[in-house]
Amino acid sequence: MVIGKVDSAENSPQAVKSSPPNMTGLNISEGEGNDAVWGMVTKLQNEFDASQAEVRQLRTKLDEQSRIKEMNTLLTGTDEEVNKARTEIVADRDRAMDECRAWKIKYETFLESHTKLLKEVEGQGGLRSQNAQMNAELGVLQYHKEELPKLKAENLRQAAEIQLLRKELKEATNQLEGAKEACAVEQ
Repeated sequence: MVIGKVDSAENSPQAVKSSPPNMTGLNISEGEGNDAVWGMVTKLQNEFDASQAEVRQLRTKLDEQSRIKEMNTLLTGTDEEVNKARTEIVADRDRAMDECRAWKIKYETFLESHTKLLKEVEGQGGLRSQNAQMNAELGVLQYHKEELPKLKAENLRQAAEIQLLRKELKEATNQLEGAKEACAVEQ
């Protein structure tokens, strides 16, 4: 094994590289339909956009902070630095999972509001195209909900990789100590 620094998460074959489908905002004309319904649609759209931003931030945190910084420390650091990095990795993973759970709750709340809104909109005439657009947005939300287990699996894979690197680092240290002792005996 060659010990060195990790260049970036993008160069890693294990990096999560999926991206959400393209989304367009709601196209709502003034004076069309019930103002209260359109207000709710706009509010739900804003909540959805905020949720998408949170998912992107979560991916960035997992890829950049947890993967590159701590892995480099594990490969080149002292025992104290390695232990500190492991603690930070666990804390980052726990924070990321808490964010995933919070996002899931927001998704379920959005879904509940969306379902209620759909029932109200179905009672309105001439709004079928807006319903189809909202259903497409719901599909995107479902996509992000399916991404959460992938993020969790990536966390577990990274933890296993770190454990393996730690073991290899310990074995290399033991071999180095054995070589030093052998040199001392020969002299």
